[in-house]
Amino acid sequence: MIDRKETAIERSIAKEKRKEAKAAKRKAWQDAHLFYDVRVDLSPEQDGSQIRTIRKKKPYAAIVSLCGLLLVFGLCFLAIDFKTFKGFKWDQLGAIFVAMFTPMAYSTNDWSGWWHYVGNDALHTIWQTTEMCFISSLIGAILSIPVYYLSSRNITSKACLRTPVRVVNDLLRTIPTMLLAMFFENFWGYSAVSGVAAMTIFTIGIMYQLMYEYIETLEMSPFESARSCGGTTLQAVHLGLHPEIKPMFFANFLYTFEINIRASVILGYVGAGGYGYTMKECIGQGQYDKVGALLLPLFIEVMFLQIVTNFVARKMR
Repeated sequence: MIDRKETAIERSIAKEKRKEAKAAKRKAWQDAHLFYDVRVDLSPEQDGSQIRTIRKKKPYAAIVSLCGLLLVFGLCFLAIDFKTFKGFKWDQLGAIFVAMFTPMAYSTNDWSGWWHYVGNDALHTIWQTTEMCFISSLIGAILSIPVYYLSSRNITSKACLRTPVRVVNDLLRTIPTMLLAMFFENFWGYSAVSGVAAMTIFTIGIMYQLMYEYIETLEMSPFESARSCGGTTLQAVHLGLHPEIKPMFFANFLYTFEINIRASVILGYVGAGGYGYTMKECIGQGQYDKVGALLLPLFIEVMFLQIVTNFVARKMR
């Protein structure tokens, strides 16, 4: 009986030794192939008096990821038909740019007509587009508030509530804005209302994505302190997170407003309002001087919004 017990103990000891040997062998292989030593001098004078050796992982993951990215990049060229590519026509680029800022005889005629078109038609069209974009951006930003709170993992802990909200919004974000505008035209016809509805959904998608990712990076100690004192989730959000979220909300709202102004040219091509429809007509008629007259106030407006966005974000931090 004693011999049997000793045999079982010996087998157990031998098994443990084999496990330790395999673990030591595996660790030796990892040390030899996955890590390397870096010698660092920690002395202030850098005289070699405090040399330390630091073990660092070899960048195999980064190398494999880079190779995979280059492979995908190369495979993408297989889908391109280079037979239709006739080379770059740099002279045409300069010709189009000159045509946009040169009055044409059958269009604005002279510089006074060009500036008259800027001050009357172009500014009026851009202002209508700005109103449409501001309304859709404001409505979309307000509607996105409960959406990005429900999508944040550190606020909504229940996956059964958080996941459907994310899935629905991700599906909406995959639909192009132009396709949304064409869909809403079946309800409201060719009008600015279709454009406002399409950009509202686009704004909800952008604000939801930007805000919930930002909220998940916040320090949750104030929120948890408010909850531990007996506050509800809304009270904890208002007291613990709202002071940090508010500056980012306004900065992202202005950023989305700027994106909507630039993207509204696409809505004009489908008849949903904005300066895009006017630009489409001018390009179709070859009146490139009017296209330049439309782009000038738009460029000034976008630059102004960029300055305002940076100022507001800086002051509210």
